[in-house]
Amino acid sequence: MREITAKITRYRSLTRAVQRKEVTRKGGFLPIEANIFDRIFIGIALFIAIHLLWMRFVETYVPLGVATALSLVLTIVIVKWG
Repeated sequence: MREITAKITRYRSLTRAVQRKEVTRKGGFLPIEANIFDRIFIGIALFIAIHLLWMRFVETYVPLGVATALSLVLTIVIVKWG
Protein backbone atom coordinates (compact mmCIF):
# COMPACT_ATOMS: atom_id res chain seq x y z
CA MET A 1 0.00 0.00 0.00
CA ARG A 2 2.85 2.34 0.80
CA GLU A 3 4.38 1.70 -2.64
CA ILE A 4 1.19 2.74 -4.38
CA THR A 5 0.87 5.85 -2.24
CA ALA A 6 4.50 6.75 -2.96
CA LYS A 7 4.00 6.25 -6.69
CA ILE A 8 0.86 8.38 -6.69
CA THR A 9 2.63 11.14 -4.75
CA ARG A 10 5.59 11.02 -7.13
CA TYR A 11 3.28 11.14 -10.16
CA ARG A 12 1.40 14.14 -8.74
CA SER A 13 4.62 16.02 -8.07
CA LEU A 14 5.84 15.33 -11.62
CA THR A 15 2.59 16.53 -13.17
CA ARG A 16 2.70 19.70 -11.07
CA ALA A 17 6.27 20.34 -12.24
CA VAL A 18 5.21 19.94 -15.85
CA GLN A 19 2.21 22.23 -15.36
CA ARG A 20 4.38 24.94 -13.79
CA LYS A 21 6.90 24.86 -16.63
CA GLU A 22 6.27 27.79 -18.93
CA VAL A 23 6.51 27.31 -22.64
CA THR A 24 8.53 30.05 -24.24
CA ARG A 25 7.98 30.90 -27.88
CA LYS A 26 10.98 31.29 -30.06
CA GLY A 27 10.79 34.77 -31.48
CA GLY A 28 10.70 34.53 -35.24
CA PHE A 29 9.60 37.02 -37.84
CA LEU A 30 6.31 35.27 -38.68
CA PRO A 31 3.37 37.01 -37.00
CA ILE A 32 1.87 33.66 -35.92
CA GLU A 33 2.87 30.89 -33.57
CA ALA A 34 4.17 28.25 -35.94
CA ASN A 35 5.88 24.92 -35.42
CA ILE A 36 8.27 23.34 -37.91
CA PHE A 37 5.48 21.75 -39.99
CA ASP A 38 3.61 25.03 -40.28
CA ARG A 39 6.76 26.76 -41.49
CA ILE A 40 7.45 24.00 -44.03
CA PHE A 41 3.88 24.31 -45.32
CA ILE A 42 4.22 28.09 -45.65
CA GLY A 43 7.51 27.61 -47.50
CA ILE A 44 5.96 25.12 -49.94
CA ALA A 45 2.96 27.38 -50.55
CA LEU A 46 5.30 30.30 -51.29
CA PHE A 47 7.37 28.04 -53.55
CA ILE A 48 4.28 27.28 -55.65
CA ALA A 49 3.05 30.88 -55.66
CA ILE A 50 6.44 32.26 -56.70
CA HIS A 51 6.66 29.77 -59.56
CA LEU A 52 3.16 30.53 -60.82
CA LEU A 53 3.75 34.28 -60.72
CA TRP A 54 7.20 33.86 -62.26
CA MET A 55 5.82 31.83 -65.18
CA ARG A 56 3.13 34.42 -65.80
CA PHE A 57 5.15 37.63 -65.59
CA VAL A 58 8.92 37.10 -65.54
CA GLU A 59 9.80 33.89 -67.41
CA THR A 60 10.24 35.64 -70.75
CA TYR A 61 13.11 37.67 -69.25
CA VAL A 62 14.66 35.41 -66.59
CA PRO A 63 14.72 31.57 -66.59
CA LEU A 64 12.66 29.52 -64.16
CA GLY A 65 15.79 28.20 -62.42
CA VAL A 66 16.23 31.60 -60.80
CA ALA A 67 12.73 31.32 -59.33
CA THR A 68 13.59 27.87 -57.98
CA ALA A 69 16.77 29.14 -56.33
CA LEU A 70 14.92 32.14 -54.88
CA SER A 71 12.11 29.94 -53.59
CA LEU A 72 14.48 27.47 -51.97
CA VAL A 73 16.40 30.22 -50.21
CA LEU A 74 13.15 31.79 -49.00
CA THR A 75 11.84 28.42 -47.77
CA ILE A 76 15.06 27.70 -45.88
CA VAL A 77 14.93 31.14 -44.23
CA ILE A 78 11.30 30.64 -43.20
CA VAL A 79 11.91 27.16 -41.80
CA LYS A 80 15.07 28.14 -39.95
CA TRP A 81 14.22 31.61 -38.60
CA GLY A 82 10.48 31.96 -39.13
